[in-house]
Amino acid sequence: MIVWNLPDAKPKVQLVPEPPPTREALEQTIPSYADAIERARASVVSIYTNSTVTEPLNPLFDDPFFSQFMPQRQRQQTSLGSGVVLDRDGHILTNAHVIRDAERIVVVNSQDEERAARLIGEDPDSDLAVLHVDGGTLRPIPIDTGYRARVGDLVFAVGNPFGVGQTVSMGIVSATGRHQPGLTRFSDFIQTDAAINPGNSGGALINAHGDLVGINTAIFSNTGGYQGIGFAIPYAHALDIADQIIEQGQVMRGYLGIDVRTLSPRELNQLGLRTRAFEVVDVIEDSPAAQAGLQAGDLLLGIEGEPLSSREAAISIIANHKPGDTLTLALARNRRMFEADVTLGKRPE
Repeated sequence: MIVWNLPDAKPKVQLVPEPPPTREALEQTIPSYADAIERARASVVSIYTNSTVTEPLNPLFDDPFFSQFMPQRQRQQTSLGSGVVLDRDGHILTNAHVIRDAERIVVVNSQDEERAARLIGEDPDSDLAVLHVDGGTLRPIPIDTGYRARVGDLVFAVGNPFGVGQTVSMGIVSATGRHQPGLTRFSDFIQTDAAINPGNSGGALINAHGDLVGINTAIFSNTGGYQGIGFAIPYAHALDIADQIIEQGQVMRGYLGIDVRTLSPRELNQLGLRTRAFEVVDVIEDSPAAQAGLQAGDLLLGIEGEPLSSREAAISIIANHKPGDTLTLALARNRRMFEADVTLGKRPE
């Protein structure tokens, strides 16, 4: 066995410290949505309202009869919300409940410019209203007309919660097509877990590109604060309502003139139906439905060739069409399928 005795010959390695990363390099590696939010932030305004409230001097006399004989006082009540700039002409979209009964409306933009606003019109059925302001620096909200919200999309809620100033919160689209009873009569809501609190109403829900996704409208809460379930009106529906208010001063909705109830799974099975169906329980006299020959007891199976997911979906489809539009209804009577073309009328007040 040969053993080689070699002198220690460790190579001399000189460590050269790397230069610290530049600010530009850090900005490229740290995830941020600042640019997207900056696109939309200046298009979201704060809205402050004043109204006069009459109340009894003694809270014990809340009885409707006795209260009319008791002395009353008036006080000023203030409320706040948010709004979205639609165009450079000064039109601002918000929720109807934000400005309800307001005697004075003040809009504050992202540069803290205050402007008195006047109400152009409102649509309580969708809880939307359009305001107008003169002057000031206004930047319309970015809109991508090809965008369709999907569950899992990253979204940001921009508004003025609790009056603390413009705030941005982050979440995802939790669900789409929500028909939430008690919120509005006509709307398929986007559900999100982005933090929405009092004062956010009327503000913008935007996506990761800074484009408008919806108008923040309501929260589901047992305490009045954020609990992870918020609702926004989809931008396409909200813009359609806004356009009608600006052009016509009101919203025109189609009217069919029937009332329906949802059939239970057991009833569907007894009838041999594999899709949802809705029984017509009432047909209004002289309504478009009556003129088309619909009768109580008919089964409504679909509209315009599409099956119906719920009673609320059927109502929304009809309401989203204008008076004068013709819809084809898929119906069943005495176990026989048939179709009826109905020309919608104007919905009564």
